[in-house]
Amino acid sequence: KTRATDLPDCHLPPPPVVLTSFLVKLDAQGHLLMNNYKYHLRVRAYNNYQLSAPSGNVTLFLIGRIPYPVQGLNATCYESREGTDCTAGFSGDTRIPIAWKPPSDDGGMDVTGYLVEYSI
Repeated sequence: KTRATDLPDCHLPPPPVVLTSFLVKLDAQGHLLMNNYKYHLRVRAYNNYQLSAPSGNVTLFLIGRIPYPVQGLNATCYESREGTDCTAGFSGDTRIPIAWKPPSDDGGMDVTGYLVEYSI
């Protein structure tokens, strides 16, 4: 009986790679997945003999990603009584006018509002 280790310079092929994860990007019809839709997923194993019974279902509702930060945040500052855009300086009487640009990526869903945080 001859073993592979008994043969000089014998190279065995590597075992097949079996994936246990997968990134789903397309629906059953080949379209890109869309936010605000519910998707049901299940997995079946197969070999050269047969296809397994399906796994239990996983149901997911796609809600999008976190949007990118807003850009160009600035306040209206007053230096020598002229209003200019700035990120630090002096502002008006009991109010601070601020402005910004929307995020460059909304995360796949419309931005529906902004939370302005401030501290003293």
